[in-house]
Amino acid sequence: MRIYLMLAILVAVTWYAVSRIKSTFFSSSPCVNSLEMEKDPVCGKFVARDTAVVKKAPDGFRYYCSHSCASQDALAE
Repeated sequence: MRIYLMLAILVAVTWYAVSRIKSTFFSSSPCVNSLEMEKDPVCGKFVARDTAVVKKAPDGFRYYCSHSCASQDALAE
C-alpha cells in the first residue's frame, strides 16, 4: 500500500514538472527573448520584427520570414 502511494506521488510530481517545462519552452506565445514577433501571413511562421522582410499593405505593414514569402503575398505592394 505504501509503495502505491509513493508511486502516485512520484507520478504527480513528474507530471507537474513536465507540464511546467512544456509551458515554459513550448508556449504558443509569439515572443522570443522579449522580441516583438509577427506571424508571416503566407507560411504562418513567427518572425522577429527586426529581422523580418517588411512590406506595406492596405491594412498596415506585413512581416515576412523571407523574400520568397513576401513575393507570394498578393495584398502587399
